[in-house]
Amino acid sequence: MIKPLTVSPARASLSAGCLSDSGHYGDTFKGGLSASQETPPLAAGGSFERHEKKYLITRQVYKELLPALYTHMEHDTYGVSHVCSLYLDTPDRKLIRTSLQNPVYKEKIRMRSYGICDTPESPVFFELKKKYRGVVYKRRVSMTVREAIALINRDARSAVLRANSSDQAQLLRDMQILRELEWTIAFYAPLMPAMVISCDRLALYGIDESDLRITFDANVRWSDENLTGLPEEGAFPLFSSDDTMIMEIKFCQTMPLWLARLLATREIVPQSFSKYGTAYQLSAGCMTSRTSIGG
Repeated sequence: MIKPLTVSPARASLSAGCLSDSGHYGDTFKGGLSASQETPPLAAGGSFERHEKKYLITRQVYKELLPALYTHMEHDTYGVSHVCSLYLDTPDRKLIRTSLQNPVYKEKIRMRSYGICDTPESPVFFELKKKYRGVVYKRRVSMTVREAIALINRDARSAVLRANSSDQAQLLRDMQILRELEWTIAFYAPLMPAMVISCDRLALYGIDESDLRITFDANVRWSDENLTGLPEEGAFPLFSSDDTMIMEIKFCQTMPLWLARLLATREIVPQSFSKYGTAYQLSAGCMTSRTSIGG
């Protein structure tokens, strides 16, 4: 049976505190959450089909990009948040080993929280992320940690749908996604917690291009041992330099011309990169450290 994510009392304000001005990245993500601010409510689940491009940049490049981005974009629902993802995999890590071989099709299964996740009733997204020929397809349903564990353990899904039962249209969409999740969980059974990855994130979306989203991840850390708590407990940095950030650009059809020009003038190019994949390789001893930009 899978145990729920927990946070010790001493760490209860860690997620929020690392985003405040006193945190390590206070100068990067100004206006972060205060330690007393509650986790923002999760939006309804759904399906996404889009292109995703990742870039490894320095904090200086981030600061140079931000003014231009703010002329076309603004904070999304979560704005500045602490993101914690628990990746599920088979005992022999089949999912991530397959993904690292760069196949035409690959997929990942994870639970993701925005903010502090410290009780069985804490809200999370249960996600199935697929990639086929460069296009990303993501299915996700919002639920509590307790409900997510029931789903992983292949219990009845009635409890999972309880929160959304008043919205009939959303209920139908969630049921379809849950059927796909259930099939995938059964196909890879038994699944188990494999890796926890956390980061501080700034998320923006396009004012005129509603399908455009850009995220900046800083202070990325990983752990494959403490899988029932926040990864800051004995976690390791993903990069050899704290100055490295991950910028991810997400769009449906084509990247806006103004954004393509902005990246071209600064010679910023995408890289093939996976947080889970890199953490797995570090854990397995396949690399001694993830170097910074271009490493």
